[in-house]
Amino acid sequence: MSRTPPLIGTVLYDDACGFCRRWVPKWRNVLHRRGLLIGSLQSARDTLGRDVPAALWYADLRIVLRNGKQVCGADAYRFALRRIWWTLPIYLLAVTPGLRWLFDRGYRAFADGRFGVSRLCGLEGRQSGKLAGGFDADAGSSAADSLAGRASITGRCAAARPATNHSTRKG
Repeated sequence: MSRTPPLIGTVLYDDACGFCRRWVPKWRNVLHRRGLLIGSLQSARDTLGRDVPAALWYADLRIVLRNGKQVCGADAYRFALRRIWWTLPIYLLAVTPGLRWLFDRGYRAFADGRFGVSRLCGLEGRQSGKLAGGFDADAGSSAADSLAGRASITGRCAAARPATNHSTRKG
């Protein structure tokens, strides 16, 4: 007999990305056993991300915790990896100095190129037009609703990403 774990948060992914749309739901049972629901960024936008510019809201995988805090990007992967016993070796590599930087850059490169990867793999996402304002409420709305009222999202998570301009030349 298995107990339902207490809800600690919701993993939000970009449903317009074919790879994300195919990959994240495959982890539903594994994540649920750790107290994490899944939902789409699109379905959560109106309830959780209304104060975040769309370009930032959709830039990264997000985990919205019950206390309203959020974990984004590579840190979201580390958050989940730390909770799954058989992924602990990957987590340990992902937090090791030097390798952490590599993990972060690998995540950023993949996240920025996820639509190209999806096209190459023939994986269809939701219509990208939905991102402009017609957010889809059928994929993961119950996950977003379960946190609505408890979580207030700000743009800090995505806004805190390192700038892509690596110029260090002075004056």
